[in-house]
Amino acid sequence: MVRDNTYIKIKPKEVPEPESLDEKEVYAFFGLASYTAQCLEKALVNLAFTYSLTDKNIVTQEDWDALFEDVNKKTFGRLLGMVKKDLSTSDEVLEELKQALDKRNWLAHDYFFDSIGQFHTESGRMTMIKELTEMIKLFNKWDQFIEGVYLQIWQQHGLTEEVILREIEKLKAENA
Repeated sequence: MVRDNTYIKIKPKEVPEPESLDEKEVYAFFGLASYTAQCLEKALVNLAFTYSLTDKNIVTQEDWDALFEDVNKKTFGRLLGMVKKDLSTSDEVLEELKQALDKRNWLAHDYFFDSIGQFHTESGRMTMIKELTEMIKLFNKWDQFIEGVYLQIWQQHGLTEEVILREIEKLKAENA
């Protein structure tokens, strides 16, 4: 969901338990894994955009929108490259974020191709669901980490949780 170039995510609750081991469960978990990967990617957009603001002279709404659009077009890998230089954290954290990128790329481009043999048996589908569940947890973990970083920066500039919650309420009212 986008409002004034700031992504507001609807967070999933805990990772659900599968209701069965049929094909549609694999698709459902794949969808949730894709969703959480996208949330992580948009968290990187928000962080990269936040860091980019310090390097730019933003005077108009058009400048703001153009910068956001430029950052938002970047791939997960390019976003990670952008924030690496500004994110003061350990090499271990950066390596784990790189692993999340690799998992996201595999999920988006090769997951079903690589897993097709498993998809045709109940035990294989169970393995796939477990694997997808681990990816969901991984993406959620790093989404929350990155969100914590940019929210802390935003708070330093007056964009508090209360302001964000008011915007969410406005969005809900507009879409009711």
